[in-house]
Amino acid sequence: MVDCKRVLFLKYGQRKSTREIAAILKCGKTTIAEFLSRFEACDRNVLSYPLVEEVTNERIWTLLYKTNTEDGQHSQFREPEYEKVVSSLKKKGQTLKRQWRLYNQVGVVNGKKPYSYRQFCQKVADWVDGQETVSHILRNPGENIELDYAGMKLSLKSAHLSEDDIDVTIFIATLSYSSYFYAEGLTCCDEKNWIRVCNNAIYYFGGITPLITPDNCKVAVNNNKDWIDPSMNETFQNWADYYGTAILPAAVRKPRWKPAVENAVKVVTQDILVEMADMTFFSLDELNCELWKRTDKRNSENFKDLDYSRYDKFLSDEKNTLLPLPSQRFEYIQRKEAKVAPDLSVSFDGNYYLMPKKHVGSIVEVRATAFTVSIWSKSGDKIKEYRRSYDKHRWIYDEETAPRTASDYSYWTPDYFMAKAGQIGPNTRAVIEKVLSSRKYPNQSFRACYGILNFSRKYGADVLEQCCLSALEVGRPNYTYVKNIIKAEALSGEKIADSQMRYKVPDSEYSLSDLIRKQEAER
Repeated sequence: MVDCKRVLFLKYGQRKSTREIAAILKCGKTTIAEFLSRFEACDRNVLSYPLVEEVTNERIWTLLYKTNTEDGQHSQFREPEYEKVVSSLKKKGQTLKRQWRLYNQVGVVNGKKPYSYRQFCQKVADWVDGQETVSHILRNPGENIELDYAGMKLSLKSAHLSEDDIDVTIFIATLSYSSYFYAEGLTCCDEKNWIRVCNNAIYYFGGITPLITPDNCKVAVNNNKDWIDPSMNETFQNWADYYGTAILPAAVRKPRWKPAVENAVKVVTQDILVEMADMTFFSLDELNCELWKRTDKRNSENFKDLDYSRYDKFLSDEKNTLLPLPSQRFEYIQRKEAKVAPDLSVSFDGNYYLMPKKHVGSIVEVRATAFTVSIWSKSGDKIKEYRRSYDKHRWIYDEETAPRTASDYSYWTPDYFMAKAGQIGPNTRAVIEKVLSSRKYPNQSFRACYGILNFSRKYGADVLEQCCLSALEVGRPNYTYVKNIIKAEALSGEKIADSQMRYKVPDSEYSLSDLIRKQEAER
């Protein structure tokens, strides 16, 4: 298409001849002559010179060259259902050829025939181009951090050949303006690790932005069906409140809402993970050290056809715009509801934290950080706080909650358990006595006593008495030994009973003489 506006300017503004215009525009004289002829024949109410400012070359060309014949020709064809065609192509096994065949086999409808395959493809492509037109989103320095997981995973080799490799998921955080990114591998994508890598990312950047845009993973977003009012994960929301930022999750399955991190995922996958997939790692620390080294290198490489890198853009334009971080990092808090037992304890992570007497039987919430365990009432009041213990089966208490005498607290007393054991037998009583004397405070052994005595309900008093005798003989009168041996005895009994039921021949299949011989043999 020639430059219509310039042709008209040269002809009517500068009074050039057709030959001169063709030479200036370097096109054929016949083309210029036909164009001017069409312009002269055009209705002056539709198009005239001088041109109005809004008229474009495309508009002039359409007015002069679009004929009624062309309009009538297009009206002879039946338009495809474009949205349905494009939606079907997303399904596995579907092709444009198959969609055309389905469209073509309908035939002529209301006098309109189907397009040929080539025309069909072109019409679908034009429709897609019109639908997917998007505008560039302007990003401001220090405005947003985008979070996502890479689709490709790495793996850790086990030191034991018999064990399977461990998958490593790659977390990526990206500053929207500079595209400066952080990457870290994690073997478990739970709340605790999500908070940990988010902390590492913002301290790597040296600040945080007013907005955080995560993907819709469960550790970040509980529900985001309508996008208007998403339901955030409580722990992640507490994290955002601590750092003074707001969470604005992307719409579900809308990667264009977080283009910076999507591009970073592509860069990390193609330039880093593909190469690291051929490497062998035996620990997560070893893998992350290599990943961080490659991340820093990639951040320092210049953009294509530019003389600066992500890191350069971050330092010059974005670093100073980030919000400052507090001196202490946000601590992940494990939460668990528990009931204060009759022995005054709350069980958490294999240990027992003692409570004041008045809270026995009440439901409390345990909140544990890496260093402390605090117990809160349902009304939101803190009851006790202890230093967290990573040992197992320890009783943690202070001067206020230290046991004095068992009779001070509830019906669980040494006399109570001794009386219950005496009802079963002397061996059980002896074991309970040993268990009670094994702790500094009798209260600490009440659960073990309760567990031992409770076996009599499931397995019977005789079985428990026999197992307690065995525990005394081998010098191991404790709950763990009794539990293991009584379960072993029960399992052995089940196998014997099952064997007898499987191989015993019904009495009806014996003859009278066989039964007599069997009885004599048994005598």
